[in-house]
Amino acid sequence: MPKLFRSLVVLLALPFVLAGCKINSINYFPPKPAHIRVINVLGTTTPINVTANGVAAWSGLNFEAMTGYQDFNNATTEFAVTLAGSTTTLVSQSYNPAGEQSYTLVVYGPLNSPQIGVIADVIQPPPSNQILLTVFNAAPVGNGLVLGNSAVDIYLTPPGQPIDSISPNFFFITYGTGNVFGQFSSGQYELRLTITGTKTVIYDSGPLTFQSATATDVIIYSRGSAVLANVLLDDSDGAGQQVVANSLLARIKAVNGAFQTGPVNQLLNGVAITSNLAFAAASTYNNVPSGAGTVTFEATSAPGAAIASISDTLGAATDQSIFVSGFAGATTAVALQDTNLPPPAGFAAVRFVNASPNSNPLNVLANNVNQVSSLGTYAASGYMSLASGTVTFTFNDSTTGATVLTMPDITLNAQQTSTVYVVGPAGAVAGFVTPDTP
Repeated sequence: MPKLFRSLVVLLALPFVLAGCKINSINYFPPKPAHIRVINVLGTTTPINVTANGVAAWSGLNFEAMTGYQDFNNATTEFAVTLAGSTTTLVSQSYNPAGEQSYTLVVYGPLNSPQIGVIADVIQPPPSNQILLTVFNAAPVGNGLVLGNSAVDIYLTPPGQPIDSISPNFFFITYGTGNVFGQFSSGQYELRLTITGTKTVIYDSGPLTFQSATATDVIIYSRGSAVLANVLLDDSDGAGQQVVANSLLARIKAVNGAFQTGPVNQLLNGVAITSNLAFAAASTYNNVPSGAGTVTFEATSAPGAAIASISDTLGAATDQSIFVSGFAGATTAVALQDTNLPPPAGFAAVRFVNASPNSNPLNVLANNVNQVSSLGTYAASGYMSLASGTVTFTFNDSTTGATVLTMPDITLNAQQTSTVYVVGPAGAVAGFVTPDTP
């Protein structure tokens, strides 16, 4: 295993080190510019713009995109982030960059709590046959059991090596922590992340090649999963690669809205991952391989006979809910992309799904306040933030105005994400809530 040189430095929350003038007895050497780039792993698909002292520096930077370096003077500079098309500042921070130093600004976090992190990049490549890794944890993910941002351990091993009996190369990397350095031999590795102190893998790169004499920033971030993380690799010196190193892992949960079928099993590529799931219920999430796959449902009472299937792409480090619904003999499966980043403090994130096969479109009210209009068959609303506490959901037929379902005294927990499903046939619909995060 490569020898690790550990040096943990607290994230630079204060301005960069002041750059002074270099003076000797004869000559004055003026300050030289710093080099700064930006990585966007903010929890939204809307591109971002970044200004420096009010002047556009980077525009239309997409999620998971990485810029090249730009030169900046050794003077206090305020960097501000907005969403493309908006003038509202999401987050800003002032820095005084040191001359000839390279920095990476990481824009990260949920959209309701954006952050700017700083990596002091390695500007000289390591020796031949060596690599340098600098780690930054920008992933607001939990451990699947409790709310909050979990620290991670990092394993860099030869491909395929089990991690059960070895120690991590980096340990207890907390959310928002950066500038954690390690030096290794160049070559091919497998990078895995676990919930700190456990062997619960939340990211698996598969084989990765790190070229000789290369310094690389390893950015850990979220693609919307409550547990799984993803990784960006961005060289600061050496090979020059900028790679989205997608995880081999995804998560899916089953939801049974097939009211005439009874309990169901869910299979992925022919392998059962959820069994005997009752009607009007949801499973927990299961870790599965990311990539293309076929999700199939069968009645538990008739294993081997598919009642519905869907060809699906299970996005790396993402969560999906897949529900089955419809009348017997005409059931269908529908995949939903889940966004399980934490909502603001004091609020819950909620979406609504009309899984009734033949109801009219529905209007959805929370405590008599309209939230969604004309939610059609097999459609899902966007996520909305509702104040935590007790709420009554009312579903009205958007065509007739008649109330078709009332769900009283539903408890919404602060910073929890949930989905409310309407299931069953027109005239006899029912509803249930499934928490998608702890």
